[in-house]
Amino acid sequence: MPKSVKELKELIAEKSARVTAIAQIANAEKREFTAEEVAEIDSIQGAGDKPGEIDALNDQLVRQEKIETQTRKILTNRGVQHTSEGPANIRVKPIAGKLKSFKGPDAERDAWVSGHYFAATLYNSDASRQWLNDHGYSIRNAHSTSDNSKGGFLVPQETAATIIRLVEEFGVFRQNVGTVFPVSSGSLQVPKRAGGFVVRHPGENEAIIESDAQFSMVELTPHKAAILTRLSSELNEDSLPLLADFLTREFAFAFAVDEDQAGFRGNGSLASNRIVGLETALTGLAVSQAGGSRNTFEALTLADFHNAMARLKQYPGIQPKWYIHSVGYYAAMERLMAAGGGNAIADLSLGGNGAFMGYPVVFTQTLPSSLATSAAVKYAYFGDLSLACAMGDARAIEISSSDQRYFENDQLAIRATQRYDIQVHDRGSASESSAVICLQFA
Repeated sequence: MPKSVKELKELIAEKSARVTAIAQIANAEKREFTAEEVAEIDSIQGAGDKPGEIDALNDQLVRQEKIETQTRKILTNRGVQHTSEGPANIRVKPIAGKLKSFKGPDAERDAWVSGHYFAATLYNSDASRQWLNDHGYSIRNAHSTSDNSKGGFLVPQETAATIIRLVEEFGVFRQNVGTVFPVSSGSLQVPKRAGGFVVRHPGENEAIIESDAQFSMVELTPHKAAILTRLSSELNEDSLPLLADFLTREFAFAFAVDEDQAGFRGNGSLASNRIVGLETALTGLAVSQAGGSRNTFEALTLADFHNAMARLKQYPGIQPKWYIHSVGYYAAMERLMAAGGGNAIADLSLGGNGAFMGYPVVFTQTLPSSLATSAAVKYAYFGDLSLACAMGDARAIEISSSDQRYFENDQLAIRATQRYDIQVHDRGSASESSAVICLQFA
């Protein structure tokens, strides 16, 4: 589980304090650093071009600050209401089971709040509705964006924050697309860099011709994504936290997979939430095809990956990664590294360590995985999603139920919905590549 901003800052402070303590001891004893002390300082602070533990923690801190800021914006837009002192004073019974979704010091409290929320809204439990009211929570209906009729119920902050965090953990596209823009209603236009300043060379006494940074706009119009499932109509109060733990995890995983499928492989259809993903959007020099007749993972050579790397548009500060199915990684990338020669048993036991050709590898299980001949199939991507794509998130996660659809089975129909959009704005052309390169079999 990712550490919070507070935890990361505390870790950074601890590491810095350790370096200070080592220096103070050496100064007090009027001596040079020992080899062990130098190694520890270099490990913490870094040495030369090699980053240290503090650098890694600072990178995590920047990312986590963005996540927490985005979470606060989304939750604010969702209008969740509770009293300021209610949640802090909740006393709950121990949970008979292990939680997987809810984390941190308030995990059991959050699980009970979410469990009572599900019982009140899905099972229409008066006891749970009263429990929530007694602790300062207001159960509110959401409204449809089309006819303003009542929809599902907005989830409380504890439940929404857990689902958002889990979607962030499970979803490859959301993790790597950079800022996820909150779209309060309708659509949102976000700027995209189209060109930079132009350097002029004026003659003596000549005016300098003005130049402006060039921007174009990307429009994000979130559409609904929905989950429909069923649960037993029987409810045991002691199982409420585990019910909440199960539902939040399953909702988050399903939404994350849906976003990855749309972002990487969307073709603009309803099944892709009307999203045109990388597979369809990238064109021209943004597509790197394998040479010869190499149309399987087991036939790919290093040259096929080198060619993709050479096509990448070199934006300032670009941080490219490989995106590939785990089957493709082991059948192609890991195979090529193992065949490179010079490997000892210890090297082979470590495997590729999640990197290839000096860049991180991210497993994306929505990408092609077949080991059979796959002519012209787009099997992997190399680049920086944050520079080629934009993502927008809108309105609350809504959850509602019906006891009519599966009445004969004594089950409840459960529906969860969210709204999001993804736009690939740096698509490449016959004369220009992109910040993300698509790798395609011959």
